[in-house]
Amino acid sequence: MKRPLTRRQAELSALVRLIGRLGSAGGFAVSTEGSTRRPTGNSMEGDVANGATVTSFEKAGTRTVRVDRRSVILEPGELLVYTVIARGAMPVFGFSCRDKEILSAASIAGHPREKYQWEFDPDSNDDVVMLLLSFIAVVKYSVQIDRISSAGLLIETVRDVDYESQDPDDTAEDSLGVRRRS
Repeated sequence: MKRPLTRRQAELSALVRLIGRLGSAGGFAVSTEGSTRRPTGNSMEGDVANGATVTSFEKAGTRTVRVDRRSVILEPGELLVYTVIARGAMPVFGFSCRDKEILSAASIAGHPREKYQWEFDPDSNDDVVMLLLSFIAVVKYSVQIDRISSAGLLIETVRDVDYESQDPDDTAEDSLGVRRRS
C-alpha cells in the first residue's frame, strides 16, 4: 500500500509536473548517448575538492564531493553538459535557472531510467542554475557537470558529486553560478 505524500513531496511533485510541461523550453538539448569527449586541458579556477569530502544535508542525506566549483566562466561557444545517474525506481528532479524552469526527469525521453544527460547553453551572460533532487523513490544521485569547448571537447569537470539519502522526504539542491564571457 502506498503511503500518502507529505506536503513537501506534493509541492515537489507539482513543481516537477510544471517543469515537465515546459518540455524543451530554451537553452538545452537532451542526449541519450554516452559522451566520448576527452579532456583538452585543466583550468581549475575556484573551489576544488582534493580527494572526496563528505557532508550531510537534510535529515539523512550525505553529499560526497570529488570536484566542486562554485561558479564557472564560459568562453564564447562553450557549454555545460550535465550527467545525472540515479539509483532507484523513479528519479524525480528539476533543472532551472534564475528566471525559468528548464527541464525535469519526466520531460526526458525514456524516463524513468538510470542515466540522464543534457547540454545547457545559457541565454544570458550571468546566471545561477539549480538542480533539485528528490529522494522520494531514489537513494542516490551522481551529478557530473562538464565544461565543453565549441569543438565538443571536454575542457574540465566543474562538479562531480554524489547525493545519497534513505529518507524519502529529503531533497538536495545543487546550484552553480554561470557567467558567459562576451
